Amino acid sequence: MALLVASSPGTLREDYEDLGRRPEPGWRAVAAQMLELIPLLEEICAAEPVWGLVSVSRLCLLAADNFHSRRYVVIAAQGLAGGYNICGGTSSRDADGPNAVVEHADSAQAAAELVRRAMVNSGGWPNLR
Repeated sequence: MALLVASSPGTLREDYEDLGRRPEPGWRAVAAQMLELIPLLEEICAAEPVWGLVSVSRLCLLAADNFHSRRYVVIAAQGLAGGYNICGGTSSRDADGPNAVVEHADSAQAAAELVRRAMVNSGGWPNLR
């Protein structure tokens, strides 16, 4: 399986490459951060289908290709400020809700590990370890 784009004909890489062509430096920084993170996410998502819903600077990870699906993990590149905020849900709450657990990573590698841990803790991908 792979990291797939929810409700979009393109790929995550294409979405962030498009964002990187915008004139604003902040959006270009977000795009560069996400393009660095995507290959690491693809490694994590190799065993199970994971759907990515792109919302400009946020990437929501879903267990199904359904806009109304629970947002199990939300990744927010911090652009010019640097780093990533990883919001993780649990089996009883969404990652973008008021009680989500938010952690910060300074690098793509650290963010990928936080994402993996959030995916496991969310219950959305029961075979992921």
